Amino acid sequence: MIKINNTAIRTCNNYSVNDFELDENLVATTLPDITSLSIVGERDNMKLESFANFELKHPINYVLDKQAKEKGNVNLFFEINKNLTTPLFIDLSKNEKLASNLQIDVLENISAQAIIKLQSKTISYNNSRVQINLKKNSQLDIAFVYDTNACNLVSIEGNFDENSKINFNLFDFCNNVSVYNLYFNLFGDNATSSIKTIYLGKNNAKIDINYLNELYGKKTDAKIEVVGALNDSSEKNFKGTIDFKKGCKKAYGSETEFCTLLSTDAKSKALPILLCTEEDVDGKHSTATGQIDDKQMFYLMSRGLNKKEAQKLILKAKFNTIINDLFDDSLKNLILDTIDRKFE
Repeated sequence: MIKINNTAIRTCNNYSVNDFELDENLVATTLPDITSLSIVGERDNMKLESFANFELKHPINYVLDKQAKEKGNVNLFFEINKNLTTPLFIDLSKNEKLASNLQIDVLENISAQAIIKLQSKTISYNNSRVQINLKKNSQLDIAFVYDTNACNLVSIEGNFDENSKINFNLFDFCNNVSVYNLYFNLFGDNATSSIKTIYLGKNNAKIDINYLNELYGKKTDAKIEVVGALNDSSEKNFKGTIDFKKGCKKAYGSETEFCTLLSTDAKSKALPILLCTEEDVDGKHSTATGQIDDKQMFYLMSRGLNKKEAQKLILKAKFNTIINDLFDDSLKNLILDTIDRKFE
């Protein structure tokens, strides 16, 4: 067994949030050959560097072809050089085993949207790395939707320049192992990062989330909002860190995490962390775990709803603060439909 996705803060030893282990044989035997990553899209099989200057068309939909499905390797680079009126859509669902390397660069004064989806019952393993770079005065609204029975390992890194803004959304509906490691650097003054996550664990699912925001620029703003529910024997670890670095005067950071337990066998651990080496900053954090109120359940079930329907309605109300702010109506419908299906 190997330990992964640890946070470096020593106090975490007291909370056992760094105890997530993964069978190293699983990784060794299922990781596809990533020595010959291929590009799939308008410029199939070209080198990564040559993919940087293509002219984006609308709508942009990437569904991986047969070659990528057989190899399980994807290497995509997008340099977004004009405003997008429809989201960049990347569908990774047609793979049995997947090792992917994605990079999205948004140039100065550009606004863009992107949706990355992995929704498959057949995929057994996903190992993805995503790099996001935002230049001065740029904005990216991006959403990741994961709904698989696979071992799901995702690493996301972002570098943000002056006056840039990212609205980042992640939705985890996986039924096996999900590990998310996110590392955002707010380098430029007035850079803004908003991270919102919904997770829904059931059966024996294990979810491990590690989010880190490092604030360097003046008046930077980092927010983390995580809402989820655990049923059956599922488990979740949440580690969220906002680090105020020297020079980030008047910066603001906040993080909240709330977990609803739908079963007495479900387990939730959470550790929000604030670190600071600068004066004149504002940081807040909170976390809570609880069950659905019996009075709410009694009221809804007395109106004719069964237990699952009542639970679903209450959770949707909790999730709506995130879902209602999504940038694309089709994405909202996808999330709501997936939640409905999980309660069937």
